[in-house]
Amino acid sequence: MVRAQRTLIPLRSGSFDLPSATVGLNEVIRWQRDFFGGRRPAQTRRIFGNDVGHRLVVREAPLENRPGSYAGAIGRGFSFEVAADRSVVQRGDPILLTFTVRGEGGLEHIGLSGLEGALPSRSFTLPSDKPSGEIADGAKVFRVPVRILDESLEEIPALPYSWFDPDLGEYQTVYSRPIALSVRPAQLISAADVVAAQPGQAPSSQRENKAEASRSKPSGPGDFSLTGANLAIELNRDRLRGDRKSRGQRLGVLYVASLLMLAAAFFYRRRNDRDPETLRVSASCKEQIRRIDAAASLPQKEALGEIASALRELGGLGLGGVDPEREALIAECDAVFYAPDSGLGSPVETKLVERARILARELGSRIPRSGTS
Repeated sequence: MVRAQRTLIPLRSGSFDLPSATVGLNEVIRWQRDFFGGRRPAQTRRIFGNDVGHRLVVREAPLENRPGSYAGAIGRGFSFEVAADRSVVQRGDPILLTFTVRGEGGLEHIGLSGLEGALPSRSFTLPSDKPSGEIADGAKVFRVPVRILDESLEEIPALPYSWFDPDLGEYQTVYSRPIALSVRPAQLISAADVVAAQPGQAPSSQRENKAEASRSKPSGPGDFSLTGANLAIELNRDRLRGDRKSRGQRLGVLYVASLLMLAAAFFYRRRNDRDPETLRVSASCKEQIRRIDAAASLPQKEALGEIASALRELGGLGLGGVDPEREALIAECDAVFYAPDSGLGSPVETKLVERARILARELGSRIPRSGTS
């Protein structure tokens, strides 16, 4: 029996005639064993099957008891999350609210509704146009900018989102978590904050006012003033140069840092001068040597397979022609690996692993150590 399942989401109401479904597949009527003892089909035949047609009737979601936060979502298991880009604002500042809707149903055609009732106009200003939203990571995301009008507001309240559950035949509503807010009064610039000359005031009186303001202004750590400053010129060279011991330490650190930078630049330049193909072959050779070393702790059959595979990889790196010793060792590993009575749990011979390790290191010694790309 062959069973397949497809999920259809109707986008409009009405009656729809669904044609009969057709399935075609290959049925295996004879099997055979492959070289490794596994089964594979040897003979198949083509079979077909037809279903009967169906009539699908799609109804609109009921108008009775429809909540104000319903915006076309039909399905099950919906969740609703609200996030704000900031929580400390001044009155009149905009806040970007991000609404995320997830659930088992068609998300492409759902909307966002009911914000006018959940966010009262005395405290929030909403945009006039409806948010469209976008699909991202299996959810639909709406971004709505709002303005805070009430200084006494302490939170964005929990907002509802409703959907129609066809299995239960009723509307379901979920609420987001409230978001704490700190709203400060808006700072307004009054006429008292503006400093300007009075009409007809003489320049001398303006200077006197500025001098009086500077005398009455409290001094702070950030003020720049020369009052009480020592403006004498220092003539002692030793004091100007600083402590001789600390100066020597600083010079020593500077010399050491310079030498380290030169050494790093030398090794970096030498590494970049190497041929990329040479670097690739060297990395691959080291990887195969690590495989051979790790095979020493494996059971015999698995270890022999790893050693033979590593030697074949080394032979494909182009580090020389056909090596009779390497080929003989690969054949020896294959003979034991494919033997019907080869031990599965017995340890691999140490001499065989050492021979493979010596061959691998000998091939690695043939890699050129330098060269230009």
